Amino acid sequence: MVSAPHTPRARHAHLGLLGWLGLTYVAVAEKLWPMFLLSHRPRARSGAWSVRLLAVGAVTLTTGILFASRGVGLVGGAISVAGVVAHLVSLVGVVRHRRRRLELLHAFVLTAAAALVLAVVLGTAGALADVSTTVRVRLVSAEVAAIFAWISLAIVGHAHKIVPFISWGLIRNLGISNKADGRPVLFSDLYDDRLARATYASAAVGAALVIGGLLSGTAPLVAAGAILYSLCGVIALVNLGLGPGRAVRTIVAGLEAAAADAPAGSVATAAPQASKCTSRSRIDRTIP
Repeated sequence: MVSAPHTPRARHAHLGLLGWLGLTYVAVAEKLWPMFLLSHRPRARSGAWSVRLLAVGAVTLTTGILFASRGVGLVGGAISVAGVVAHLVSLVGVVRHRRRRLELLHAFVLTAAAALVLAVVLGTAGALADVSTTVRVRLVSAEVAAIFAWISLAIVGHAHKIVPFISWGLIRNLGISNKADGRPVLFSDLYDDRLARATYASAAVGAALVIGGLLSGTAPLVAAGAILYSLCGVIALVNLGLGPGRAVRTIVAGLEAAAADAPAGSVATAAPQASKCTSRSRIDRTIP
């Protein structure tokens, strides 16, 4: 992250991952964390500074790489590192002021933060260590992989909140707010928790294998990590794409059964909800 071999791939990787996706995530995270982690900090100045510093640092770093200027690259890298530190301080504040126990999203976000710290270490070593060109290329390649792991883990983790949140709103529009047992429909009801954990495991292990393979120059490790990354995407797509529809149909079936089985004077809660879902076709049109 501090500097890198001056190749087109290195320029595009740092500008794209750090200056585009990374900066976007850092900015959006300041809105997503309080909402989905139920955390309200007394102040969020470190988050604002992280956005400012990463914006300036990414441009300066990429300029240094583009024009093969070690000095400019080091300055850009230092500013970027300061932005990363501010981002991590903001994350620590969010976790400290959380109002719920640690959950799967925390695992995604904290593992992503660990990958970001590793990227800083690898980038610094690639820029300042007295090593051969081969080792330097491995360090920078692993650094880019670690930045990618940071962003991908964070995005996939937040998707397990954002997609259910959108689906939950659609379900409310169908007239469903409670399950047959009277408990409210939660985000966690709209996907399979076991598949979500498998998504996290495949992403985390895949990232570790790719980074380890790049550092050691072991192609099979990189290939295995890439396969796990792909598996992570497939599992998340199936779980988040089909989970809400499956959950809604299960809930509606439970409501209809409860309305049919309950005595005539006790169907006040289940029957209205079941009747509001006027047809299965309406559910199919609203929720895939």
